[in-house]
Amino acid sequence: MQHTSKGFDSYRRAVDVAALLKDFGVPGVFTGITVFMLLVAVIIGAFGPRTNGLRLEELNR
Repeated sequence: MQHTSKGFDSYRRAVDVAALLKDFGVPGVFTGITVFMLLVAVIIGAFGPRTNGLRLEELNR
């Protein structure tokens, strides 16, 4: 089942990129991917674990 969902996700992403490419061209695809990558970075920064000043060994506990 896991491989099926990965295949569907890859297909869906390709369809989304193709739609962006058709409607907005290369700059639209670049902008769309950039916006979503920045969104993920902000979410991880805001809600991810705090690691300031911690050693790797302390994080693994």
